[in-house]
Amino acid sequence: MKLAATLLLAALPFAAAACGGSSGGGNADDTSAPADTSAPDDADTGGVDVILIPDGTNQPPDVTQAPQALGGVCQRDADCLTGYCNTFPQGGYCTQRCGDGMDACPDSGVCLGSQDSDGARRRLCFKPCIATTQCRLDQWCPPEAGVCTPRCREGDCGAGYVCNPDGLCEPEGPCVPVAEVCGDGQDQDCDGYVDNGCSRAVDAPAHVRVVDMGTVKVGGSGLSRTLSFFPSAGAASFTVVALDEANTPWYMTAYSLDAPGGVDLLSPGPAGSEPNRSSPAFGVYTLMVPNSDQVQLAQGRYEFNFYRYGNAASAAPVGEIHVWVLENLREAPSASTLDLNLWFVGIPGLSAASAPNDTRFGSMMTEFRRVLGNAGISVGEVRYFDVTGPEADIYTIVDTGDGGVDEHAELLALSAALPAENHGVNLFFVQAFSGWGLLGKAGGIPGPPLFHGTWESGVVVSLDEYLNETDPFFVAYTAETMAHELGHQLGLYHPTEQDGRSFDHILDTPECPAEFYDSNGDGLVDPIECEAVGGLNLMFWTSTLHDVLSDAQKRVLHLNPAMRD
Repeated sequence: MKLAATLLLAALPFAAAACGGSSGGGNADDTSAPADTSAPDDADTGGVDVILIPDGTNQPPDVTQAPQALGGVCQRDADCLTGYCNTFPQGGYCTQRCGDGMDACPDSGVCLGSQDSDGARRRLCFKPCIATTQCRLDQWCPPEAGVCTPRCREGDCGAGYVCNPDGLCEPEGPCVPVAEVCGDGQDQDCDGYVDNGCSRAVDAPAHVRVVDMGTVKVGGSGLSRTLSFFPSAGAASFTVVALDEANTPWYMTAYSLDAPGGVDLLSPGPAGSEPNRSSPAFGVYTLMVPNSDQVQLAQGRYEFNFYRYGNAASAAPVGEIHVWVLENLREAPSASTLDLNLWFVGIPGLSAASAPNDTRFGSMMTEFRRVLGNAGISVGEVRYFDVTGPEADIYTIVDTGDGGVDEHAELLALSAALPAENHGVNLFFVQAFSGWGLLGKAGGIPGPPLFHGTWESGVVVSLDEYLNETDPFFVAYTAETMAHELGHQLGLYHPTEQDGRSFDHILDTPECPAEFYDSNGDGLVDPIECEAVGGLNLMFWTSTLHDVLSDAQKRVLHLNPAMRD
């Protein structure tokens, strides 16, 4: 997010930098919604948004659900009320070792032989069940065992058996393809995907190959089935888009992303240490691979699955999402063109009709184009739209919440009016954000490219400073806000957060740790303190009217499917 300009030092106007929003309320790059962090407190921070990035950003269990009971998701022993996590099954299994004089199983658990964390076979406690509905989504209840049992993955079943899309071993046999029947959860056309072709058709430019991976069940305190994708030879990147068409208020994320060779690119650890960063979201979740200089796209199988979670009061129920992969076939792009959709929401004296010929607005767009040009990006087709009627009355001044679907998300969803063949990124101009001087907010990091009408389909920019200040500085200042927010929407994070303790995952962006650079001891790192170590970067957490981007940051932008030749 971006706050209105304040005065750090007499000669340096700055503002808290833009943070992409996660599904209309939580910040996509500070993961404030799924993490146990609080909303900004202007009284304590002088109007600055405190950004906290917890460890294990990508990985469940969510802090509001751990520790878990017998059978629960886990990564380490501390995640379990039972005191022990068997990490051998994907997603873990909260359990205890049992038998041979050990304590009885908790929660009426059943002591059975199974594979343990180290690969050895031992007697472990399992959660009892009568029906599969009593188990996690990635478990089932075999009648002969009566315990919640991890579903199989490819390669788990014995000779003559295969792991079907439901995660159960079944006899191997020929599949006879027929037309896919939507809504039955079956793969009639034998392509390995369930109910593909049963959601919206994604219109894509020539350089993007769309793979419809069908419908996937999520929630139920467990993992979805694992999906596989093989990049084409010469592809530059691929982007996973998971759409919750029911618009339910449950956060989702990719639990794991295994590259060829089995390396998990979303490995748990301190935030920013994962090679390919991801931000939880609801409504629509987007994951671009690669999005850092730590990862190179490889030939072979990529595997990923999803986890959807609730809050302290309730777990996320089982629901469905539809999944696509957008494969970018532009090999090693370094120069790109980006189309834009500009939306005007009750701006005095400025509309879709007047903006193209408005001198001051033209100056702002010229500065915006200059900033993008320094990254090798040319602005292509620009289309102008008005938001009118009741929607304009509601969204002229946008209310943003601490999480969930707020007016920012609702405004972005108005882009559903666009035809599918419109491939531009949406920028909505409003008079202001209510409350604490917010200047801009992106839908996501990244937002879903080529998808309109979702809670993350674009960027919202306040023209409050532009409208109320005559100094030309504020024209350039608003243009820089636009570019910064667009950077988030296309996949860039802040190189250094304001606390000086959290950093992005890109190796060639300098870091400004507070322990070395917070010279005034105020708990924040500012552009002057960090001038030599990233303070002049376009994506630094505060505005400096500088437009520096590293080579790896530029490459992330060019890899986004919204870019074209």
